Amino acid sequence: MTPPADPLSDVLASLHIRAGSLSGLEARGSWALRFQVHEHIKIAALLDGSCWLSVDNAEPVRLEAGDCFLLAARESFTISGDTRTPLRNAEELYRAADSRIVRLRTDRRRRPADRRRPSRRPA
Repeated sequence: MTPPADPLSDVLASLHIRAGSLSGLEARGSWALRFQVHEHIKIAALLDGSCWLSVDNAEPVRLEAGDCFLLAARESFTISGDTRTPLRNAEELYRAADSRIVRLRTDRRRRPADRRRPSRRPA
């Protein structure tokens, strides 16, 4: 019996991929990242939530959990939770991160860490 066709494996094999790098992004709230032109293909999978993807300033495409994308080398792109949010430089964030996962949380429903509730003192 012949195994089922796997088009993605065929594409990756034809690209002669020899090495890879794994990174991640966890983002909530209003966020937007710009990735400059790169020399390697980019493969991503959206595990949870949703976001917008725009390649080389094209109209954004909505991605939902379970969606994947593969971008050719030499393309800049943006990903965002909200298309009206100002873009941040993704490479700077990844360089400054403590791990291979960048965490962006701008959820306005959460109380900022520097705002403390006044303590209740007995009267």
